[in-house]
Amino acid sequence: MNSQLRKWILGMTLFSEYTQEELESESEVTLTLAELRALQLSSSGDVFAPASQLSTNLESAASKLDMALDRHRANLVAERTSISKRG
Repeated sequence: MNSQLRKWILGMTLFSEYTQEELESESEVTLTLAELRALQLSSSGDVFAPASQLSTNLESAASKLDMALDRHRANLVAERTSISKRG
């Protein structure tokens, strides 16, 4: 799927439009122990110095999560499109 089409599809699908089943579906994301720790600390309110190891790990984790979320949402949209064409 080209990137412009992907952006359009993702932009047209709001979280409020997903079913509960779709919202609860799982996506595969592989995070390192350091990335998980940075996420854990950040979610507790910790703030990291710019360019620190924790800051770098948090940015890496966020990037991986963003990509996984985009892929997962694109897959759900493709699945919906496939179902609507069949039905």
